[in-house]
Amino acid sequence: MDFVFLITNLSINILCFIFGIIFLIYPIPKKKYLKNYRFSLKILSLAYFFMSFLNIYITFWEIDIISPEFIKFPNLLISSIQSAIFVFSLIILIRPPYSKNNNKLFITHSIVIGSFFSLYLILSLFYTEPNINSFSNLIIHFKHPLIFVRILFFIFYIYQIIKYIIVFNIELKKHISEIDNFFSENKLKLNWIKFAFYSATAIGFIAIIYQIVVIDIVYLIFDLLFIIFFFSFAIFYLSYNKFFDIIEPMIEIPNKNNEIKTKQSTWHLYKQRIIEQKIYLKVGITLEEMSKILNLGRTNLSNFINKEEAQNYNSWINQLRINDAKFLLKNSKNYSIADVAFQTGYSEQSNFSRQFKKITGETPSNWKKITIHN
Repeated sequence: MDFVFLITNLSINILCFIFGIIFLIYPIPKKKYLKNYRFSLKILSLAYFFMSFLNIYITFWEIDIISPEFIKFPNLLISSIQSAIFVFSLIILIRPPYSKNNNKLFITHSIVIGSFFSLYLILSLFYTEPNINSFSNLIIHFKHPLIFVRILFFIFYIYQIIKYIIVFNIELKKHISEIDNFFSENKLKLNWIKFAFYSATAIGFIAIIYQIVVIDIVYLIFDLLFIIFFFSFAIFYLSYNKFFDIIEPMIEIPNKNNEIKTKQSTWHLYKQRIIEQKIYLKVGITLEEMSKILNLGRTNLSNFINKEEAQNYNSWINQLRINDAKFLLKNSKNYSIADVAFQTGYSEQSNFSRQFKKITGETPSNWKKITIHN
């Protein structure tokens, strides 16, 4: 078993060190909204180097960082730092123009973590730390300065995880809302970002739990999960450029001072033009493209749709398309479902079918059968 531990720890060392270098030298286009992404790569580089060197110490110098002890400070420190770094990095992906409030949150938490670390080091100079290997032992020694700091840090870490879950989901909802207000057909795959976030959160909790119940097989499983997570996270994070190329037009927010103020009463004229010219049938048409065709400010167009139609851009475009699709399914008997999808502006039949069922409650083929029989 010792040989297996050696192999897994060496794998972590090599993996983290290689990706630390890649994060550091990876070429990023000099675009305005990639500034935070470039910065996050440097932070991730430091995090991966840190984990590599930490495992070197554990492997070759047998630092007793993983021992059956309650809320051990080094484990808390590592978990807390990793949580802050990974959450900050993931939010940057879904919200490139990262909000000042969330930046402040990350900075504040960094200061708190640094303060706990400094306080712990200072107290270590004056006090001998008791070994806490049971909950009852923890209760007995909770007034000990070093143990008290560990308890406070543990409470902060739990708060940290809960706070990150709340913040991440808020930012994710904002991002989805922005996408729906810009794209007529959403092809962005966000599942890996959500999976990465909750995987990082789960690993953070496991890192605390498994130091209490240290069993060889548990440690081995944790190491294997650790390797898979760090490798997968790095690969997906480095592929962000492709993701950014899609959302860049969306986050290039126009200058509202240049927007021409348009009366709400004129919306019916723009709407009439959109419907008569079938502008909404252009495959993949974005809010930006439609605003240029109409010679109408992007913000104004978005506000019109949100207020006058009481829905976002994506929903409204799909509503118009599905209305056309229903007409074709009813009156063009020779058209296949794929033909109807293409005629109504969808690049993929699967997306057409999904939107059709979302709006009508039936699949296109079932709706057609019901309509014909009636």
